[in-house]
Amino acid sequence: ATTAAAAAAAAVNASTASTANASKVHDKHPHGVNDSDTDLSSYPGYIHYRDKYDLTYIAKVNPFWLQFEPPDTSSFYIMAGLYCLISVVGCFGNAFVIFMFGSRKSLRTPANILVMNLAICDFLMLVKCPIAIYNNIQEGPALGDAACRLYGFVGGLSGTCAIGTLTAIALDRYNVVVHPLQPLRRYSRLRSYLIIIAIWCYSFLFAVMPALDVGLSVYVPEGFLTTCSFDYLNKETPARIFMALFFVAAYCIPLTSIIYSYFYILKVVFTANRIQSSKDKAKTEQKLTFIVAAIIGLWFIAWSPYAIVAMMGVFGQEQHITPLGSMIPALFCKTAACVDPYLYAATHPRFRVEVRMLMYGRGVLRRVSTTRSSYMTRSRSSFTHRLRTSSGDGENRAEPYMLNNNLMMVPEETEENEEIIVVAEINHSTSTAMEQSKF
Repeated sequence: ATTAAAAAAAAVNASTASTANASKVHDKHPHGVNDSDTDLSSYPGYIHYRDKYDLTYIAKVNPFWLQFEPPDTSSFYIMAGLYCLISVVGCFGNAFVIFMFGSRKSLRTPANILVMNLAICDFLMLVKCPIAIYNNIQEGPALGDAACRLYGFVGGLSGTCAIGTLTAIALDRYNVVVHPLQPLRRYSRLRSYLIIIAIWCYSFLFAVMPALDVGLSVYVPEGFLTTCSFDYLNKETPARIFMALFFVAAYCIPLTSIIYSYFYILKVVFTANRIQSSKDKAKTEQKLTFIVAAIIGLWFIAWSPYAIVAMMGVFGQEQHITPLGSMIPALFCKTAACVDPYLYAATHPRFRVEVRMLMYGRGVLRRVSTTRSSYMTRSRSSFTHRLRTSSGDGENRAEPYMLNNNLMMVPEETEENEEIIVVAEINHSTSTAMEQSKF
């Protein structure tokens, strides 16, 4: 009996030692916390997950998240439902936009190529949502380290690429509206493709380094431990530098560029001498202001919360962060990917005409051809008159374009990529005719 008791005691001691060693794996990891005395065995999150998942993987989680009690089952299921809803609606919208732009030659203009790239980025961001959905249903990081790295890499790549594309769209509209008489500023098909390639390379550079764990950052579970992202809670200097550079490159510079572009677009519209009645002018300006506010507001609401949470972690203010407080900003980013196809593409007049043609045949085009031909003729004449009567101070003054319904400031383009500059001679008869033709 004494021998059996001694053997049992030895087994318990060995088990305790094994757990203690596993709990310190995080401290030996090159991107772990600085405090080498951290013992994860007393953390509620570690105690909850250690019997369900691989200890080595759980030990890689930043100890900050393991100090919290795991969420209740209903919280996991609510999060799974939200991710499911966003992914279904967003994937459908973006897939349909990709299909339309890919199958309709008339939509493949330089400006619309950027919108198509945005749909690809957003689709890629949402297509990884099943990983989060499955993990939430399983109430933890069930898919392990490989899925975590994949989720983080795809999210970092597609998110950065989407931000870069939105910036390129804003700059394209700025060049079209503010500098219409400088053709070198305009995007050709080749330039649009080169810009897209540059955006993907730029995004890949930031996204791949944490995936390869080259010593700057690493993708780790966050929040409910069902999604993964950059380890913005890492206190090591290389990780902080990487996150600070990424914050500037993927948030500050794009936000500044977007605000700058749309500010000057508004300025041109409000200061230009348009041939419009005061009533039409006020209506157009109000509509434009609303669209600009919506675009900038959506971008800011979608990406700012997550950027703020990340910077709080980088600069040592993690006491204000909670698991739920990190999950909600991540949902905002996914929501933007869900809304983008409807804001940037589905409201485009030509896009809607092509959808009607797809559904009802070419009869739709025949119904609007007469009105469109008359409208474009007047638009060309108005633009030519504007060029000939521009101000004599030697400066090329930009005349604003007509609001392209809800997609602001995108000029009409022919299939041969000949842009038709639509200026602001929007009198009552033209507006009525366009409304009746539903174009």
